[in-house]
Amino acid sequence: MRKSPHWMAFVLGIALVSEVLVTGCASKTSQSNTISGQSTAVNHTSNQTSNEPSGQTSNPTSSGTGSSNPNTTSTVDSSSNTQATSTDTAQETVRNIVNSAVSGIAYGIPYKLQTNLDDVVKAWGQPTQQNAAGAGIYASYPAHDAAFGLNKGDQLFDVRSFSPTVQAVTLSDIEDVLGKPGVIRETSDSQIYLYPAGPDYQLLWVFSKTNGQISDHVDHISVFWPQGTVNSMAATQPAPGVVIDSKAGQHVTFSIANPPKNYRLVELEFIPNKGSSVVNTLSQATSGSQSPGFSLNSDGTTIDFHYNSNLVGESGVIRVIYQNDDGTAMIGNSATLTLK
Repeated sequence: MRKSPHWMAFVLGIALVSEVLVTGCASKTSQSNTISGQSTAVNHTSNQTSNEPSGQTSNPTSSGTGSSNPNTTSTVDSSSNTQATSTDTAQETVRNIVNSAVSGIAYGIPYKLQTNLDDVVKAWGQPTQQNAAGAGIYASYPAHDAAFGLNKGDQLFDVRSFSPTVQAVTLSDIEDVLGKPGVIRETSDSQIYLYPAGPDYQLLWVFSKTNGQISDHVDHISVFWPQGTVNSMAATQPAPGVVIDSKAGQHVTFSIANPPKNYRLVELEFIPNKGSSVVNTLSQATSGSQSPGFSLNSDGTTIDFHYNSNLVGESGVIRVIYQNDDGTAMIGNSATLTLK
């Protein structure tokens, strides 16, 4: 068993360095980079500056590579058969992880986002450590390969799994199933790949980095609830607003009032009263027009939401999610609109 130094840094309460988004020059793929059909997104990345919430931790019981990998099925017939079996199993793990994430659950951890920490404490006892980090307080449970981010009400806004099963997954396994990530982030000791998990949650795959070398395997996953970090009582500026400018030709043009300072636009969403939501990261919207999907206009101030004929007559709201360097969110919604 390898012991990651990053986990020990978290247990000792050492704050992590802020994370800076790196350029993702990914080409469009035919696969969606959102989860299980819960939302629709474009598989592009582009230049953007952003940060993942602080408080990254690593698993104290991280498994090594090779035959100790719990998701590798050994065979004696040939190395090619072994590799195929391992890949198939890891990709099935990816599917299981993303199917859990759209429900606000980190794979293998029985506590959903928005749960109160009291429920965890009743079953698992007090956390090994609790430290201020990122958008709130992080509680670590290394014996359960887990850590939780808590807001002021002790609700879980971030659930992280360091399961050896999770750590058997590689980036190629992820991209083979989900396509290219919507956002790529980098810190001094981590590389992070973000996929929207429906309209409410985000799924982050975190790879550790040592001496500039990125690990081949996932260190941990983070299932994140941006709305759980919003603290309207402590806000020093108004929430962003979505102002509808026009509706014509199966697209809606809108602008954003009061874009918050020191926050970055991360996601654009159309949330219908029924049916599946449409979710793009900003980098996906920057990459061009898709239908359904969002695109930034050349005037630099307005955004288009394009939709197909099957959405004509549907009512819903457009939502924008801004996040700052530690993951804290500010969220704005349009008035209810009917697509024509």
